[in-house]
Amino acid sequence: MVDPVHPSGFIMFTAILGVSLVMKKGFCGWICPVGTLSQYVWMAGERIFGRNFRFGRFTDISLRSLKYILMALSWS
Repeated sequence: MVDPVHPSGFIMFTAILGVSLVMKKGFCGWICPVGTLSQYVWMAGERIFGRNFRFGRFTDISLRSLKYILMALSWS
């Protein structure tokens, strides 16, 4: 059901869903601020060092979990 007075929430949801379905990781890479920041850091690392450094598996998983922690805190 779309709110007839202020339908912007539905329009934003539809746009995010459409971008996510059509461009796979389009939401995480372009719209979400954490994903966008992560992508810019990755590109800067390649430009400055010529390659990106690989962390150990435990460090990688713990650092990647930060975005999910931020998402959970923003919903509360």
